[in-house]
Amino acid sequence: MATYATVSQWREHLTQVPAGATEDALLTAILERAHKIVGRRLTFEFGAYGAAAEQDVLCRHSRCWLELPYHEIGGVASVYELSGRGASTETETEVEGWVEEDDCRLCLHTGWSRGAWYRVTATWGYGEAPADIVEVELEVAVNLYVGRPAGGNASFGTDNQGGQPYPRALTWNQRDTIDEIRKDYLGVVHA
Repeated sequence: MATYATVSQWREHLTQVPAGATEDALLTAILERAHKIVGRRLTFEFGAYGAAAEQDVLCRHSRCWLELPYHEIGGVASVYELSGRGASTETETEVEGWVEEDDCRLCLHTGWSRGAWYRVTATWGYGEAPADIVEVELEVAVNLYVGRPAGGNASFGTDNQGGQPYPRALTWNQRDTIDEIRKDYLGVVHA
């Protein structure tokens, strides 16, 4: 499984972790668990963009904006309006004169047709994870690593007296960070 953070980034956070292949395997396994925890809250996966592909997009309103799923900005190659989508008589008419915006929308001065389907060729996906998501994944991994011997929350301090519990779940700050990034990419999503 691909994680957003790397073992070497983790070692920058937790410098006292012993070196070695066995320890690296443990760190990798914990990073994968942290990745799953972050992913459940995020609800989508960051990753490198692939090759351009076609995707059919429904225009839900008649305005100058066509809202597209997330894609590489500058990655839209072509747009065709579909007639009889999915039927044996389906036809495509190329749409020209659109401008791609930085927020995954296409602007067409003459407007898009409400209820029409458009076949868009673009480089779909979310791209590489932003630094804030990498940081949250590292924080969760550290929490899992440090808290693993206790089976719940570990307590630190002299002879475990007066120490603060170390959480094994997402903190409010981590949840807020993930939610803000999710909102940036998907719009408002209620959890």
